[in-house]
Formats: sequence, structure tokens, C-alpha cells
Amino acid sequence: WYQRRVHGITTALEPSLWLNKMLFWLTLSLVVLCFGQDDPPKVVHLAIAGSPETPGMAVSWITMKPTQTSIVRYGLESGKLNQVASGYNRTYLSRWNHDVVLANLLPSTTYFYVCGDASSGWSKEFNFVTRPKSGPYKPFSVAIFGDMGVTSSNNTIKQLEKLTGSVDFYYSLGDHAYADRRTESDYEDVYDQFQTMLENITRYSPLMVMPGNHDASCKYYGSLGCNPEHDNFTAYLYRFRMPHAESRSPSGMWWSMNYGNVHFVSMNTETDIPDPPEGPGTLWNAGPFGDQVSWLHNDLSKVNRTETPWLIVAGHRPIYSTISLDWPLNYQVTLRKFLEPILNYYKVDFYLQAHVHAYERMFPVFNSTKQQSNYNNPSTPVYVTNGASGNIEGLDKLPATTADWVATRVFDDQGYAVMTFHNDTHATWNYYGSSNNALRDSITVYKKRN
Repeated sequence: WYQRRVHGITTALEPSLWLNKMLFWLTLSLVVLCFGQDDPPKVVHLAIAGSPETPGMAVSWITMKPTQTSIVRYGLESGKLNQVASGYNRTYLSRWNHDVVLANLLPSTTYFYVCGDASSGWSKEFNFVTRPKSGPYKPFSVAIFGDMGVTSSNNTIKQLEKLTGSVDFYYSLGDHAYADRRTESDYEDVYDQFQTMLENITRYSPLMVMPGNHDASCKYYGSLGCNPEHDNFTAYLYRFRMPHAESRSPSGMWWSMNYGNVHFVSMNTETDIPDPPEGPGTLWNAGPFGDQVSWLHNDLSKVNRTETPWLIVAGHRPIYSTISLDWPLNYQVTLRKFLEPILNYYKVDFYLQAHVHAYERMFPVFNSTKQQSNYNNPSTPVYVTNGASGNIEGLDKLPATTADWVATRVFDDQGYAVMTFHNDTHATWNYYGSSNNALRDSITVYKKRN
């Protein structure tokens, strides 16, 4: 017989009663294990939401089955998650994508969180830091990369992981997973792999993204024969929640935000611009998603250069690059004709571009004419190509060039950049090789306050 002591009195349980109790708790444990935690969150990732006045954070993840709820429990102390936010989950094929926006957070504050659902399971506890409020700014840094994929990006990801905690967020300039370079049956798995490879970063730091040409459909050469759910940037739009609503954009294909003393604008260079390379009537027949051109003018015209003196515009495709062989033919010239006058009119400080699988930095240039040989109060945007973080297509071998607006090029290693905004007048751009983290290029831009 099994004996126990209750309030100082020794009692006895018959073997059958004791066995029944043990079987009950064992069965309950197995039920929880088998049914209560059978589909916990995967590829947990963060994105900036809200505004500097009312900071927010979007928490996103996927499950393989629908859940009754999409919940984030969060708080200011580890293990004391006394606040709850709910969101929604939706599917376009075989995964359920969950988005929960945590609103009205404190600025520059560490929060702890778990995400998931009581019936399907919870994630481990992670943490993040919210964006700073408007006002006097402290220096901050952003890690920037493009054209990553899953094939040759391990070195880059390893270096990016080391930056967690020292950069405020990560910025991917399009062509994320390169799932269109695999068979369609592998399409979702490749996206899962890409997001899993970055999860050590994205569970703690926001990942901000924009669309690239390889994010359009299941095939890199067009959408003919693709499942409709693998067409028209569907995976991109379902998997990444960007602050488009906060910036009055109709779609996550383009968006903007203020962060510190910088206004960031992420463009869509694939559709919804004049002569779009992947728009209606092309091999991809993607879009339309809205009036991006009017939105762009409206957004740039309302930038308060007193609060955000730095103005950064990013788009996947380059305006200036020494590699011009592309599809559509001469599209770099087409995009330049449309976008360069806009960037100069609104006095944009940097245009960040990718697509070319190499690193290029240009001197200040306008209409293909070099304006100056330094970055002392540049009269035009600074153009930087940063599309060499590792992908299935490999590095581009840049051709010989006589263009005097080319400052430097790197095409013998994958790489990434860290951009630091020191104050309202000085910003430093550093480019690192991924294989050994060597500093390959560095400039500091000085500008008079707008």
C-alpha cells in the first residue's frame, strides 16, 4: 500500500486508487503533449508598427493548422507577461500566417513576450526593444542586406546574428528566399527555410522588408503555370506584415516610417510605377496594388525635415549600376528616368538598392554625370548597391567600366552593411565581407541640416 501524510496524519491509499490517480495524471500529460502542443509557432519574427508617438511591434509566425486564436502575452519583466494582445490568422495555401500588433507601447523599452494559442501551443519567451520617441535623438544603427536566399547566405547570417542588440533593426532590400529558383512543390518549404535561418535574429529584432523580382511568383521567368496562390507576390504579402496602414499605403508592397531622426521609404520597383518590369501584361502579370506614384509624392512631400532631417529611400532595383544586362533590357535607364527626378526634387539623402549581386558605391551623380568626388554635403542622393548577401545565383562579376561616378566595387565575397546615424548631420556607411567580417568599404556623409 502507498502511504501519505496529510496535516500530520498518516493515511493509506489502496493500490487500485493510487494507480488510478497515477494513470489519470499520466493520461492528462499525454493529452497535453499530443494535442495541446502539437502545432506551436514557427518562424517567429518581428516588424516595427505604430508610430514614434505610440510605438508598436508586430509579432508574426506560422502554424501548419488553423488555431482558434492568435495571441501574444507580453510584459516588462521576464516571466511576468500580464498583458495580452490578439490578432488574426489567415492562409493562402498550406500554412496559417498569424499577425498580432502590440500597440501603445513605451518608447525605448524592453518587452518580453510569448506567442501562440492555448490549444496548439506557445513559443518560448523572447524579448525586443521598442523604437525611440520623437525628440532629441541618440545614435542608432541599421543592418542592411539584399538578395539573400538560402543557398550561400550562411556566412552573412552568422555575421548578422552577432549584431543583435547593437543594431536597432534589420533591413532586407528584396529577393528574400529565392523560392522561385526551386520546383513549385518546394516553394513553401524554401520560404520556411529562409525565415527559420533568420529566426535567431527576427525573434528579438525587427526585420523590415520590401519586394524584389524573385518574390513575385513560383518561377523566376514568369508566372505561367504557377498555382494562383504562388503568384502575384502572395507569399511575400502573407508572410511579412509591414507598416503600410500606418503610412497610408494600400498594400505592404510599399510603406514608410519614422525611426529616430530618419524617414525611411520602401518602394516597390516591380509593379505600380511607369513601365513596371513585372506588372500587368508582363510575363509575371503582377499587380496592380494601388497608386504608388501618388503615394510616393504625397509621402515625400510631408516629411518634416526638422524632426527627420535624414531621408532614405530604398527600392530593389538599381538606378545606377555598372552591370546593365538585365530583363527587361535597359530597365535601369527606364527606372532612372522616372525615379531620379523625384529623389532629387525631395532632396533624398540615400537611395539603397540591390538586385545586382555585388557591392557598388557611387559618387554623387545626376543624369549620369558625377557631381562631386566626396560626400561633403552631397548635392544628390548617395546610391549604394547592396545585393550580395548570398543566393543561389551567385555573385555577379562586374564588367570593366569607365564611368567616373563609380567610387568602389566589391564582387569577390558576400557582404552586408551597417548604417549608423550619429546625429542630424553625420551618417556612416560600413560594408563588411561575410566570410571574415572584414571592413571592405566605409564612408561618412556630412550634410547641412535641412
